[in-house]
Amino acid sequence: MKRTNEQKTKRTKKRTNIKTNKKIYWFLSFFVSLSFVSLLVFGLAWWFSGWNGKDPLNIVVSSGENLWVLSLRPDGKQAVSISIPPTAVIEIPGRGKWQSRALWEISRLENDPSLVAAAGWNLLEVPVDLILRLPRWSGRQTPYLSLSQSLSLSLLQNLPQEFRIIKFIRSLDETQIKDIDLSGISISRRVVDPGGAELIEINPDLLSPRVEEWFRLDSLRREGLTVAIRNDSSRPGAGSILSRQLDHVGLRVVSVTDGTGGNILTVKSNQLKKSLAVRKLSAWLKTKPIIADFPDRADILIVLK
Repeated sequence: MKRTNEQKTKRTKKRTNIKTNKKIYWFLSFFVSLSFVSLLVFGLAWWFSGWNGKDPLNIVVSSGENLWVLSLRPDGKQAVSISIPPTAVIEIPGRGKWQSRALWEISRLENDPSLVAAAGWNLLEVPVDLILRLPRWSGRQTPYLSLSQSLSLSLLQNLPQEFRIIKFIRSLDETQIKDIDLSGISISRRVVDPGGAELIEINPDLLSPRVEEWFRLDSLRREGLTVAIRNDSSRPGAGSILSRQLDHVGLRVVSVTDGTGGNILTVKSNQLKKSLAVRKLSAWLKTKPIIADFPDRADILIVLK
């Protein structure tokens, strides 16, 4: 029995529909698989972003009007916690002198993390890796879920590393955390400002040797890498200030000069990029190292812009 033209047309349409449906099915399957893999890769990259839990880390913690500067040393299971008095005077280059308790609010209003970071960079003269804002800070007992926000990155981006930081701090006992209150040692003096408010001024010359004791990283000393600093900025003395900041954590600065040109962070070989010194400098200066030769007799060149 011969098929009619109508039957042949229906059969052809059916075959076409089946082929079309298969194509749609395979396309959707590929899209779902690709999306899953992308989300998995993104999730893993997000979770392992930031601090690796192994390198030393300097953090400024803000909670209300209180500031702390923490030095975490995972290799030795130790930490140093420096409590900054709320009325301590901190000088910020180009912005004058401020009380420590005002820095977070001003920093928030001006959207400028450097103001809070000044507790480390300018008062203690140590490099700062991260700034954390906690709603309440009770030392190592601070709950994980009390994490609030970071000035440098959004909460979503920063949550994994903040979780690791708090977890590390809470893993330490009293013998592994050195707590220091700057108002309770003989490097500060009480003064009264013209308005009658009592403030605390800290003597940088008396503070410097203490800071080196608290923040020196022996792992940086053992690497033995040398640093040359070139000041290509409009800030007189900026090179000398950075030199002190790096000396305090254990890096050996061999020269500080004025000059023009060059990358912010340059190393002479690819092998040096893997060193702790270059990893930390890259984090502190917020730049990636460039491999190139330079005339300075040092392993690492920093050019201040």
